[in-house]
Amino acid sequence: RDWRVLSNAAGMRDSGVSVPVEEQFLNERDGPGHLRLRKLVGASLSPAKVREAQEFTQLVAEKLITAAVARGTADLVAEFAEPIPGTVINMLLGVPVDMQPQFKRWVDEILSGPYPRTFRGTNNQAGLKNAYPEFSEYVDGLVAARRRVIDPPDDLLSQLVHVHADGAQLTDTEIRTTLIFLIIAGHRTTAYTLGNLLARTVTDAVL
Repeated sequence: RDWRVLSNAAGMRDSGVSVPVEEQFLNERDGPGHLRLRKLVGASLSPAKVREAQEFTQLVAEKLITAAVARGTADLVAEFAEPIPGTVINMLLGVPVDMQPQFKRWVDEILSGPYPRTFRGTNNQAGLKNAYPEFSEYVDGLVAARRRVIDPPDDLLSQLVHVHADGAQLTDTEIRTTLIFLIIAGHRTTAYTLGNLLARTVTDAVL
């Protein structure tokens, strides 16, 4: 595909909304910039990390189902489909347990808002950091902490911080942007897919 003819640049945001290159998502970038970012993010998602996420997801699902069976009743969307993606994302990013409720509130706020099409109450060139400063500052703090320690925790965030490919490395802003991109792409999509699968399972007699 010739990116100069079939560009990604205008596909994600409302007319007039322009963000710095470092705040563009992977699927918004074209040409060499897209290849560089894809290579760095791809190098962070090792097969071992993917297997770990799969095993952790299975444990979370089993725990939620076991709790539902013990109660004798459950809202399978609210108590199964929706908690799984957020729990797995927290594990991948290494969000401390005591911060996970606040992190969820920030994520829910972003997911229910106009981002990334536009930015709430800010200049359209302001970017995520000005639109959602508390979330951005917290993520930036996690990134800074990973850079300071000699032996960082083995999570996806640490991989993104320390990954190198062809002499390139992600900037702090690119890491923050990649994280919110993964959250947007993986959170609601996974919850909705699980909800639909559960609905089909309980209503289709053949299954």
